[in-house]
Amino acid sequence: MSSQRRVQQQSGYILHHRPFRDTSQILDIVTRDHGKVAVVARGSRGAKSRLAGVLRPFLPLKVSWVAKSDLGIAKLYSELAGELHDEFFPLLEKEFELTRDLILEYSDHDTLLEGDSTLQRAIMLRNPYVDPMSLLQIDLLSRWRNSNYEDAELFNTLLASIIGIAQGLQNTG
Repeated sequence: MSSQRRVQQQSGYILHHRPFRDTSQILDIVTRDHGKVAVVARGSRGAKSRLAGVLRPFLPLKVSWVAKSDLGIAKLYSELAGELHDEFFPLLEKEFELTRDLILEYSDHDTLLEGDSTLQRAIMLRNPYVDPMSLLQIDLLSRWRNSNYEDAELFNTLLASIIGIAQGLQNTG
């Protein structure tokens, strides 16, 4: 389940861009209303992209984005539990939705972290790095289990992924 906040047609400037995956890039953008934010511009790199010449630093732009919070990566971890996933993950989803809705109701906000722009920015900057590490860790866990927990090199790599994710989360939860 996903919680979204759509931001539309904000005047802004690209401060910096860096490659992300094969055809996308991460843009550090500054806007008047939202300050500095990091967004993923999907499919914006490459010769065929209509945006290749447009997404340059310090050119004025109108930008739109969707901020999300979801359980996608948690679901992938949960699926490693096999049959237990089907029993327990729906309960986790319900609790996530209930907790999110109660926070929004009691805080009188439309989105999570609406009143904490510093933490919002920190999470937006962190996720493009921590999320791929989490996906790698899910793969490592699956492979280590398939080795009957005997592959020491794989185990050491798995431990390194735990440390890396912990470092990435230390200041943003």
